[in-house]
Amino acid sequence: MGQESDPANSLNNKLNRVIWKFLADHAGHAIRVIVEGDADFDSIGDYQEIGGDEIVSISIDDYLSGWTG
Repeated sequence: MGQESDPANSLNNKLNRVIWKFLADHAGHAIRVIVEGDADFDSIGDYQEIGGDEIVSISIDDYLSGWTG
């Protein structure tokens, strides 16, 4: 979680690139936004978090590696 004094995420070029790459990678797929605590959260199965702190997460830099968009 960022600090209140940090710039807005919408001004963060790297985060914007993550969103655009995700949308490009999943064009044509149904996308649902589900967060922890939602009734359907446990039913989503395996997933990989981008920029998370879990062992199975992928770093933002690795996710964007080689993507020119």
